[in-house]
Amino acid sequence: MSGSETSEVTQPGESSYFCDQLVGISSDTLTFEDTKPLIDEILQFLGEAKDYGTRDVADAFRALYRIPRCIMHEDLDANLDSIDTTQYYKVVFEVGQYLLHQDFSTISMRISNALHQMLSGCTANSDYGAQCQYNCSKLYGVIQDHSSSLNPASFCRSIIEEGIQLEVLLKMLEYFNAPDNDTTVFIYYGNTRVNLTQSNRRDVLLILLNCIKACPDLRKAYREANIVKILLNVKGDFQMKILILLTLSYVVDDNQSDMLRKSDDSIHFLTNLFKKSVESKHHYVRDLDEGPALLYSAFELLDGLNHLSVNDANKLDILKHGGVPAIIRMLQPDFTDDERKLATEALWNLAFVDQIKSTGAEREIK
Repeated sequence: MSGSETSEVTQPGESSYFCDQLVGISSDTLTFEDTKPLIDEILQFLGEAKDYGTRDVADAFRALYRIPRCIMHEDLDANLDSIDTTQYYKVVFEVGQYLLHQDFSTISMRISNALHQMLSGCTANSDYGAQCQYNCSKLYGVIQDHSSSLNPASFCRSIIEEGIQLEVLLKMLEYFNAPDNDTTVFIYYGNTRVNLTQSNRRDVLLILLNCIKACPDLRKAYREANIVKILLNVKGDFQMKILILLTLSYVVDDNQSDMLRKSDDSIHFLTNLFKKSVESKHHYVRDLDEGPALLYSAFELLDGLNHLSVNDANKLDILKHGGVPAIIRMLQPDFTDDERKLATEALWNLAFVDQIKSTGAEREIK
């Protein structure tokens, strides 16, 4: 897809009313309580809007996304790894609980359903189709952020069971995966240009992954919605493959563990990310040096590796690429009780593999 094709479509974007309001109330003493009137105004607007394919809708979602950064008195477009991530997600949790109390699940369901119908009825590369995809990216950015908070279970369950719902998310994933619906529009992460459709695929995958991690009892519902087949058909770059692999690790049955065996260095990549995360200041790490990077915590990386190690060959890869010393590092006092408990479970899990025992590596584990 050549860059010259982007000139055929007007670049989608947002108006600035709500974002200007947010800038207007920003101060060094701003608190969450100070932002509630603006949140209420945004939700009232979204609840009463008749057309969800407008720039005003994109502006509303962008303002919601920026509110936690504003409360923390940070640059509104700052990368998460440049701020106190733990404190940030505490603020995100607080804002998310208020959104749920204000019926955000119902509003998001209405908008996502409407956007799916609108996208299905127009050409992806029309100005309106591109704006609808752009608005999807802003909606999913808000949901993805709140489904990543320090205690996301209530938000995730509300989104899957009462809000957007699993079926709609999967329909959207299939829509964004279809070649005919691939836009020629690009959005920017810093100086990196990313295809809008690819960005939406990534965000939907992130929401699905966050929700299944937060609510393990939803695994049956995921399987019944045929998510395994859908995920195996999703196209994308290496970053997307990692998301798909992690999501599958929480969904597949034990007798489907061969699906988790990858020959493309995925386990190596995840293990290296985990090793970096345990040595970082806040135990978080970016998966890319620049562009639309994802921020992973040491806990979620090890939890993912733990699920992937249901396949014994993956256990050997974790050992081969130096995962055990990093897991041992996670037992130190600067990690939380939950992180140390997970590290103990991971070491125990790795200790019972015949191939590992035969290499003598069990001494390192024990």
